[in-house]
Amino acid sequence: RSRTLMRRQFLGTEMPYRVVITEVTDFGASLHCVAGWDLDAGRMVRPEPGPAAFWQKAYVGPGSVFWPSHEVSFEADRPNPPTEFPHLTEDLVVRLNTLNRVRVMPAAEFSQLALQISAPSVGAAYGGALQVGAKPYVVPGTQCPSLGGVTLPIQSVNFYTDQYRDKPPKLRAMVVDGLATYDLSITSSELRALHRAGGLAAVRAQFANATRIHLRVGLAREFPQGRCHAQINGAFPIL
Repeated sequence: RSRTLMRRQFLGTEMPYRVVITEVTDFGASLHCVAGWDLDAGRMVRPEPGPAAFWQKAYVGPGSVFWPSHEVSFEADRPNPPTEFPHLTEDLVVRLNTLNRVRVMPAAEFSQLALQISAPSVGAAYGGALQVGAKPYVVPGTQCPSLGGVTLPIQSVNFYTDQYRDKPPKLRAMVVDGLATYDLSITSSELRALHRAGGLAAVRAQFANATRIHLRVGLAREFPQGRCHAQINGAFPIL
């Protein structure tokens, strides 16, 4: 990481970050969080428009800047004031006038990247800091990753819906990683849009021909107090 920072600050100038977006998630009806793999530093980062801030809809989507498999470039700074761990591990504040979409990575190349950056288990993605249970979480302030990924046999993930009273059904997934079973909410913008358009059948059809599935797992900001719950930020078929 230090060598990468030295390259970015060579002769007093900063080389831009080169990041492949791996996840775009919903926050409410009109805001989004994005994250991706820093190709130079070999780690996850979370580009933000401000410390712990969210992106407007104009910045996300297949035809916009941020979407899974898009390679983007930008200059960025550490959050000031600093955000809290574990999210501070990856948080970056983008200099908006430097933000560009470079290319859309082909599906086969994106799948290979997903396999390369997969952790051996959900818990391993967080460096062992995950409090294991049906709805796992990390204690706020823990200095560990808040973003990761895992690749599992397709039968290890079961998408389902959960409905509370008269509210619209919410998409969730039961995940078995060989060490534990997790009941996780799904915040992926792509999967939520698919579910709204075609229901649970449309989500399951997305993975009908896959033998493996790559899950992007991330931690929500603290809620309720004392817990940053794990959630599914994205899911991609590996053929």
